Amino acid sequence: MNANNIWTAAWAANVHMTSDQQKRIENGKSASCTPSALDKNNCCATFHSIRGKYDTQLDSCTCTDFTRRSLPCKHMYRLAFELGLLSGTVSAYSKGGYTWKQAVDIIEKYPEAVQEEFLWHFHSTKDKCIPYKRKKNPEMDVLINDGILNEYPDKETPKFKTVILIDDFLKDKRNLSWYFSRKFRKPTVFNGCEMEYEPLPNDEITAYLRQRGFCLDIPISNGKENM
Repeated sequence: MNANNIWTAAWAANVHMTSDQQKRIENGKSASCTPSALDKNNCCATFHSIRGKYDTQLDSCTCTDFTRRSLPCKHMYRLAFELGLLSGTVSAYSKGGYTWKQAVDIIEKYPEAVQEEFLWHFHSTKDKCIPYKRKKNPEMDVLINDGILNEYPDKETPKFKTVILIDDFLKDKRNLSWYFSRKFRKPTVFNGCEMEYEPLPNDEITAYLRQRGFCLDIPISNGKENM
């Protein structure tokens, strides 16, 4: 049975028309849903995320979403795109997708003003990957020139540029976000005389901060961070 026959036998066309399924179709187009292995002959793929590895076929997937709902998940839709069963533009990591440590090493090479500009773009992109406007500033130009931001020159105005962070920085966005939120965090506890820092969790993110010379005088907690 060829790919199209498997797909159409498993799913009626109207299954894909609900708002929930349309969201999964859109999520399947993102670079974060790029398969780590694709077998077009056998119509299957493997996907990796921070939550684990998923084995995907056109009629099943080992991810929690499919197990819970028994309806096509984003991995199955991405497989359908890769096999030409669905039309549309999909994204893939242009540089293979950075681990959070690789992303940190890249951004830490810049002055803090540029790092903070990067974080503004990171938070503007991580939940909704669409281009946005940003008032012109020299730190943003550094990120554009180094290929960290994609620019849309046709949408430029005298005061604003339209940009988007490249997908490679979104592969492990949770840990990357935690790293910089801890690095730039403000004191949060008042002891009656001055503000103090709350303890950091004892995990690999704090360990990497310490390795890079940050947080050396801040106590560590064995508890989980409340985020």
